[in-house]
Amino acid sequence: MTVKLSGMKLAGMRLLGFLNLRGISGQIAALVIVSIATIHLIITAAFLMHRAEPPVDGGPAELVAAARLLGAAPASRRPLLSSDVA
Repeated sequence: MTVKLSGMKLAGMRLLGFLNLRGISGQIAALVIVSIATIHLIITAAFLMHRAEPPVDGGPAELVAAARLLGAAPASRRPLLSSDVA
């Protein structure tokens, strides 16, 4: 058990040593991580800002409004209105 913990401790120290910002390798690693995160945020923002809006379906209220419009129109205008509504 002691050997396993020391091995894990050694791996953790290597990782912390790699991410040390005082060395050039740590600075490059930090730059890569920050640039990937930034590009990800930019692409996500562009996707969310330019997505297509879903079509609006009026549902039953739209059908009721069309029926009332057709009912209020004179009989001679109803065929024209029904073709416009459809």
